[in-house]
This record gives sequence, structure tokens and C-alpha cells, in this order.
Amino acid sequence: MEKLNKTNRNFLNRCIMSILSFMGLCSAPCLIECAYGTSSADYAFKGTITDEEGLPLSNVSVALFQMEREEILQNGVEALKQRILSQSDDGEYKSISNEKGKYSLSSETDGPYVFTLFYLKEGYEMKDTTLYWNQLTIKGKSGTYDGKGTATIDIVLKKEQNAGYGQN
Repeated sequence: MEKLNKTNRNFLNRCIMSILSFMGLCSAPCLIECAYGTSSADYAFKGTITDEEGLPLSNVSVALFQMEREEILQNGVEALKQRILSQSDDGEYKSISNEKGKYSLSSETDGPYVFTLFYLKEGYEMKDTTLYWNQLTIKGKSGTYDGKGTATIDIVLKKEQNAGYGQN
């Protein structure tokens, strides 16, 4: 009888442990791998912005989004331009080029590993570029730290072509 009680207790304990383990995994606030730690990385983007003649452009707004271009443009180009030019800090990383046309952006991320940069200056066509993590030079990986990814992106902005401009 005592052996049967011990067997029942062992079975009951295993059932309870299984249920508690399952509840722990299900109650994680995000994907399962988040419960056990996800890798993070630093990134830095810098470069020079010039016009078609090679002259540096100052006061160019640069915005970095951690998503694909198509996803960013869902609300239209004009809405994106307003978002880039706004002074609010709504989760994007922003920079403005200096008098030499230089800009830089940096921060930390734990994913996703796609970056889209938009360049905007009044009187010039908006330009964008998308980079993936594996396109960056990555240094310093250790443990769950993926290292620092860097990229130098030099951009040439073209003047906007206004319809009817210069025509009689």
C-alpha cells in the first residue's frame, strides 16, 4: 500500500511540475526565445550627403526605421515626410546633416535586423536606402551580444523636378 502511495505521489508531482513548466513558457511576455534572452547589437550609420554637383548639403533630415521600406510607406509619401520632419521622438532615430553634409545615427537593437534610412531636404527628391544586418561590418561578438554593426552611406540628392517649371 505504501509503495502504491509513493508511486501515486511521484506521478502527481511529475504532473504538477509539467503543468507549472508549461505555464511558465506560456506566460512569457513575447516569443519563447525572449524568456531565455535574445541577442542584442549596437549599430552605427554615418556618411556624407551631397548634391549632384558634389557640394555638401546641410540640414538634411535623416530618419532611420527598423523595418522594410514598403511597411514604412503604407500611409503614403506625404505622411512619411511629415513624420520625418516632425520634432517628436516617436521611436525613430533621427539626425540632421551638418554644414559639411555629415550625419550619424547610432543605437542598440535586439532585432529586427533590417534598417531603412530616409533622406529629406526641401527642394530635393526624397531618397532611401535599406540595409540588412548581414551587409554591415560587424565586430565584437560575444555571448548573446552580436557586436557592433557599422556602415558608411554616402548619398547624392537630386533637385526636385517641378511640373511646368521653366515652361511658358
